[in-house]
Amino acid sequence: MEDLTKRRIVNIVLFGAVAAAGLIVVAAVYNARVQPPVPPVIADVPPPAAPRLDSRPVPAPVITEAPSAPVVVTPPPQPVVMEPPVVRPVPAPVPTFVAEPDARAALAYVGADPAAERVWMQAINDTTNLAPNDRKNLIEDLNETGFADPDNLTPADLPLINNRLDLIDALYQSAADDTNAAAFDEAYKDLLNMRARLMGQ
Repeated sequence: MEDLTKRRIVNIVLFGAVAAAGLIVVAAVYNARVQPPVPPVIADVPPPAAPRLDSRPVPAPVITEAPSAPVVVTPPPQPVVMEPPVVRPVPAPVPTFVAEPDARAALAYVGADPAAERVWMQAINDTTNLAPNDRKNLIEDLNETGFADPDNLTPADLPLINNRLDLIDALYQSAADDTNAAAFDEAYKDLLNMRARLMGQ
């Protein structure tokens, strides 16, 4: 009787142990199905390093503007004024022979009128048709003919005196002969004296 009781107790204990073990297994399976899966442990990864910035300052871009073209203002066209052509007097040709009276008339304007000078020079150089004495007088009378009053000169006579002195200077080296050269010397000397009187020398 006592042995039977012991066996029953042992069976009960074993049954309880088996039942407990089964419950533990069932609970574990249930928990495995019900519990959400545990996410895998991911090691902390350091964030990527920031890009390295150059410490040197970057110059701002230089924008060069093209120079503006100068503004050319075109003036309005001006009306064309046609000026009349300048008509210059044509000097009359000097005759190949000048009579002494004509040369004497031209003498009064020598030093003031180029046309009269050409007639006078034609006469004094005409050694063929004019006598030496006529040519001599036409030259030496440069100190008288053409002046209003040779004995009472005025400052208005000074330009004519200077022009005749310049004319003698230009003609002396090409005198036609000794008669003309001597007459030029005499007329030049008289005109210098006339100028000296006017200038108070």
